[in-house]
Amino acid sequence: MTQREYLIGTYGLVHQEIFHRTVIGVLRYFKDHPGFRFRDLRVSALFDIAKDPPQPWRGKVDGMILAFGNTAGMTAAQTADWALGGGVPVVSVTADWLDPRVPTICFDRQILAELAAGHFLECECQSFLFFGYLHSVGSQYRADEYRKALRKRGKNLIEVITNDYYGGSYEDEIQ
Repeated sequence: MTQREYLIGTYGLVHQEIFHRTVIGVLRYFKDHPGFRFRDLRVSALFDIAKDPPQPWRGKVDGMILAFGNTAGMTAAQTADWALGGGVPVVSVTADWLDPRVPTICFDRQILAELAAGHFLECECQSFLFFGYLHSVGSQYRADEYRKALRKRGKNLIEVITNDYYGGSYEDEIQ
């Protein structure tokens, strides 16, 4: 009896460095676990899902790994409706998915904040800053958890810097 192969696709922005790491991780996993093949459906610009375009993976894969969050002007439910409308199971690797129908594979915001606050205090840091993306609900939640973790330790988050920049690397923005 032959083992069934599953074709798993990825969809997100091709120029986002963080998503490259996800793709590399998927490829490593597939190398060590037979029965999976990879289909790269990354794009240079995401579809405007408010216009309800067809999902680029419909009929092409058995499952999808998504790397995009909520679309501006759309609710989490509307974004998930569009993603699930592709007819295959989907998971997200972004922290901006807030609809429970799409499982999120990422870190726990509270644990991340606790680890960061503890580490910075061990390093004897005196000022605490959070840099996040203005339009990201997940980024706002991470800042809130970081603020709570610092308060528990008697420290305050001095400033939350948000930026209207999206995509690629933040290195150019902070120079």
